[in-house]
Amino acid sequence: MPSGWSDSSTERFPGWDIIPTQVPYLTTDPIAILQNLFGGGQVQQQRMAITDLEIRAADLEAARAELERQRAAKRSQIGEQVLMLVIAYETAGDRERAILAQLSNHDLLTRITEIDYRLGGSSTETYLTRIAQREQLEIQLNRYRLERETAKRQLLSLTGFSPSDDLKKTSEISDLKTLW
Repeated sequence: MPSGWSDSSTERFPGWDIIPTQVPYLTTDPIAILQNLFGGGQVQQQRMAITDLEIRAADLEAARAELERQRAAKRSQIGEQVLMLVIAYETAGDRERAILAQLSNHDLLTRITEIDYRLGGSSTETYLTRIAQREQLEIQLNRYRLERETAKRQLLSLTGFSPSDDLKKTSEISDLKTLW
């Protein structure tokens, strides 16, 4: 053997040390050659492994696409819920303001009925009917306030937003102002 050469063939030819890992089916073993030609050898095993990895990659891509679709559907569903809750909140607020206006008008009519009652112009039944009507309006007002507060709480829960104490105090003060 010439000097500088070793028994290993990969040292004689630089770069050939990658051949056994990249092309393992090049062999001088006749049994391995026959297996590679007729199936069941390393070539087929590597092709099956590559195909298996490609199938797994496709499955992962399909799962990712399904998750994206589900995420988009959930986002759309939450958007619809937020929209419905905002509409419910605004509707309850409008109804509340309408009832407050009715209560104001009703209080004026009740005062007129009371004066008329004291002067003998109306009956006790008319006066008591006015008081019962006011109670019904107050019940409706409380129902609309409850609907509005429920919609507000659901919105806050759905969006994860939590108003600060200053915002709470401001809204309570504005609610008191609308009552008077």
